[in-house]
Amino acid sequence: MASLLQWPLLPRKQHVHGSARATKRAAFRNPTRHLIEARQENPLSRGAERLLRHPKAHGVPMAVATSTTPALFDLKMSQHRDLVTLFQHVVCTGGCAKVKRGKVHPDIFLVAAAIFDEKPPPGKVEWASDAVHIY
Repeated sequence: MASLLQWPLLPRKQHVHGSARATKRAAFRNPTRHLIEARQENPLSRGAERLLRHPKAHGVPMAVATSTTPALFDLKMSQHRDLVTLFQHVVCTGGCAKVKRGKVHPDIFLVAAAIFDEKPPPGKVEWASDAVHIY
């Protein structure tokens, strides 16, 4: 499945001298700053908002299960706070002691499902991924 957010590896704006080569050099010189800037520029993929709002409108419980830290998740979603409110809870691998192993293991998904007041049966759970690779 395609990513709901389009997270660029390199910033779309040319910060130094207007060239791609200069942008790459700047990113390697200050990777933390580069990551912060790149993660804040994350437009939604076409149809992503509708994909999230439709199940919510029909009472489908939803959660986020991400392998990032809570701080980085907040940074990534800083422009999409309204979408975060569609989810009942967010589970971050980097911030949850109950998640012993990261993805590709199912731990984070099991923890996210277990937090719901009414536990969904495993056969009734759907998931979407923003990962570039396929599990």
